[in-house]
Amino acid sequence: MRGISPDLWTIHPHPLNGEILSSWMVRLAHAYGYKVQTFYNLVFGRRIEIWNRDIDRSASIELLEALARHTGTPFEVVKATTLAAYEGSVFDYHDPNRYTHWVLPAGIYHRKRRRFSMQYCSVCLAIGEIPYFRRFWRLGFITRCPEHGNLLKDCCSTCGAPVVFHRAELGRRWETAPVSIRLCWKCRADLAHETVEVREPIDWKTSVARKNLWLFAELGWGFAEKRTLQYARLYFEPLWMICHALLGKPGRWNASTRPIAALPFPEFENYLPRLGRRAHMLDYRIADRDAVIELALWVLEDFPSRLMAFAKPMRICFSHFANGREEKDISGWLELSAEKWRIATAISRKRVQEVPSASSS
Repeated sequence: MRGISPDLWTIHPHPLNGEILSSWMVRLAHAYGYKVQTFYNLVFGRRIEIWNRDIDRSASIELLEALARHTGTPFEVVKATTLAAYEGSVFDYHDPNRYTHWVLPAGIYHRKRRRFSMQYCSVCLAIGEIPYFRRFWRLGFITRCPEHGNLLKDCCSTCGAPVVFHRAELGRRWETAPVSIRLCWKCRADLAHETVEVREPIDWKTSVARKNLWLFAELGWGFAEKRTLQYARLYFEPLWMICHALLGKPGRWNASTRPIAALPFPEFENYLPRLGRRAHMLDYRIADRDAVIELALWVLEDFPSRLMAFAKPMRICFSHFANGREEKDISGWLELSAEKWRIATAISRKRVQEVPSASSS
């Protein structure tokens, strides 16, 4: 392996706090002074496919074990750098080859990324001794930095290219020095030196809820309305459902009658996602997705009353909100009272009738 030890490497920086796998692997190569592609070709040859796939989603056990062995890092720590670490907390099951709730897709075509899957905070990249990319930046509901409060970015502000830091050295064969992870792979602009956008929250409750999104994802459990949720996904599942209920189905509503336009926030008009054929929450860019998340968090503050307030005039049946899930499962997730659940069921059947209270039943 041309001077690189097959066992414990001489230089073996460990993953930083919350670092994602691909970022750590780039730093490992740069620590030896190699370009990323060259380094891993020397180490693994063609035995392990790495950069022609979304390695943060689909890293093999063989690769993770090799990295753990070469760097002296516990296997559990190495595995925690992948998106599979969110299994059981953010989503129920991690499938590396299919859409997973809240994991931004990379849209890989050969070795290129056609989607904007890696988000980043310019302030986070600028401060600190070592710049690196965080694992939670790949989550679709994280649209603002939990530490600095600014809107995250999902592309280079100079050229508009997706963030693909491991490709920064490709096509520059005469340059021998590694390229900083902060630089855009296409135009070499510094991602850490960009202007940031700060959006005002609807109220203080949504501001707190924003920070809780990151906290719930990292802890694996959460809370809602004075109730402790043993698994954080019990919060993220309803959030996913409400976001899609707000967006509606393409072709069913026009710009003035879609569900999200019925909420009492005209200041969000400039942020609302443009209509199109997209039906998936993660197909929207970060600025649009941020507006939907903000409104969904506001709806969750007083659920299901606020959901019903716009569902009734928009004639949204509860089956659209539930998206095929069983009523008993949804009522369990959202901890609805019997009275509130009967109201929701009545709306789903488009009945206009007085629903008896729980005390009279």
